[in-house]
Amino acid sequence: FSLYKISFFITLNKILIIVTASAFFLQSILAKTSGAFILNYIPLVPAQFFSGHIYELLTYPFLANGVFEVLFECLLLWFVGSELESMWGTRLYAKFLLIVVIVGGLFYLGLMGLLSYIIGPQAYMSPLMGLAGVTSFLLLAYGILYPNQIFTFALIFPMKAKYFCALIIGLFFFYGVFGNYYGAFGHLGLMGVGYLYMVWLSSPRFKKWR
Repeated sequence: FSLYKISFFITLNKILIIVTASAFFLQSILAKTSGAFILNYIPLVPAQFFSGHIYELLTYPFLANGVFEVLFECLLLWFVGSELESMWGTRLYAKFLLIVVIVGGLFYLGLMGLLSYIIGPQAYMSPLMGLAGVTSFLLLAYGILYPNQIFTFALIFPMKAKYFCALIIGLFFFYGVFGNYYGAFGHLGLMGVGYLYMVWLSSPRFKKWR
């Protein structure tokens, strides 16, 4: 009975929030100490990944740029991720997140490799980090499942989930094209991977295999 209560209150989504917040505090402490160099090997940087730092494919979501980013992403995890985990179940929710992080990261590596031949080596050194891609996919999934649900926690005025999702996608495109933030394309890639996985899971062919 006690183990059942623990599993009920401690969900994967809560663990992700705790890990994200803890990583930010650790990151802030290391930035003020001689161990700050460790932070250079957590984001997903193509040049470092192909030099042997393959673990970056799993660590890059947990490095944030600031307290407001951590707060916003954790809020999205709390409001959107918790409901999706409750609906899908922890096992499918974890599979979604793992596939989005790994395959989306591989997409980013390939894209930056291609861009390095077009715009120069700076693309090959551009880091991808933060939970923005993961939470944006969760928001996309929520917008598909509940398009008319009203979001009020992150905006001054209410907005339907489908419009809020479109706003996030538009911002990523803007920062990627006009802000020279190549990580925005990585976040869009994570959203695309998650969407394609949702389409595959809902296809009749997959249901026959299952």
